[in-house]
Amino acid sequence: MAPKQQISKLIVLILACFFIESINAEIRVINVGGGGQQNLKFDPQFITAHQGDI
Repeated sequence: MAPKQQISKLIVLILACFFIESINAEIRVINVGGGGQQNLKFDPQFITAHQGDI
């Protein structure tokens, strides 16, 4: 088992990645949209785990 400090660093890193990706996804949604909520589009192909992150 890895020390607790390493595990918490990994969790923070993963959360940071999700946070950054969600901001990028929101910007894409705004660019695609322009109208009402029916125009919102979320493309899951942009949510990727980079090999170095895990």
